[in-house]
Amino acid sequence: MLIKKLNRQDLEALSSFVSNNEYLLPDPISSHVEIPEYMNKLLDVGECYAVIEQEALRGVICGYANDVEFKMAYIQLILVSQNEQNIGYGSALLKKFVELSRERGFRTIRLVCDKINVNAYSFYVKQGFIESEEPHPNNNKRYMDLRLS
Repeated sequence: MLIKKLNRQDLEALSSFVSNNEYLLPDPISSHVEIPEYMNKLLDVGECYAVIEQEALRGVICGYANDVEFKMAYIQLILVSQNEQNIGYGSALLKKFVELSRERGFRTIRLVCDKINVNAYSFYVKQGFIESEEPHPNNNKRYMDLRLS
């Protein structure tokens, strides 16, 4: 398994992967933003990594590790294609993002989990995330935090 840091040259492949797999998300990205535009922003000011197998993206993680004031990194997207789930790609991607965040001195990683997404919730808890005491403004979602220190 190869985990690759994505850059601008990967925009088309990343956008295509997200478009083809967003049906796995309870709240599809395209219902809020244009996927290529959003992926471009994540590549520009965020961090994106992908699992590459047989020259194809199998899973991605994108987020921000740049809030130096609060020392909090944010995962915006973690998505693994349906046929590649439950074989460790999500864990490997998350581990990579944790390493990056620790290297930059961050204390916490935060993400948002839909309350109806039981599989994602179980995965995050297994990875050490806990529900934040801070309520999410949308009652159908919750903040989850992973303490790094």
